[in-house]
Amino acid sequence: MIRIQIIQLNIRYIKRNQRLIILLGIVLTHEVSNDYSEPSSLNLKLHDTFTIKLLEFQSAGYSWEIRTPLENDESIIKFVDKTYNDEDNKDNKVGQPVIVTFQFNTINKGTMDLEFVHRRPWIKKDDPNDTRKIINISVD
Repeated sequence: MIRIQIIQLNIRYIKRNQRLIILLGIVLTHEVSNDYSEPSSLNLKLHDTFTIKLLEFQSAGYSWEIRTPLENDESIIKFVDKTYNDEDNKDNKVGQPVIVTFQFNTINKGTMDLEFVHRRPWIKKDDPNDTRKIINISVD
């Protein structure tokens, strides 16, 4: 389960030029549990189609990205599609996670580690607190 916590809430009132300005600061942290996620290894056959489903917390700006390069000739899998399912959030509750599904095809025999990272895409530097999910893929 992914959850977000408000760890600090600061409200300050500043009086400037006879106007009252309210400053609200919220510090957020995210926590990802792999209770829902896929196993850490998959054994597949050549030309299989498979999916990886992960919980994503879009309302906090986080999204899952594939970190492993898949465009080279040596890759054993090919990325097909990324879809979202938020059927559990019929009431449109803010902060509710969605299920993101990555679909792949196996194209060569071999083994590899498929790495995902749950991060805010506009932040250019890697953050050691970003959640990573690595799945070992074996294709026979």
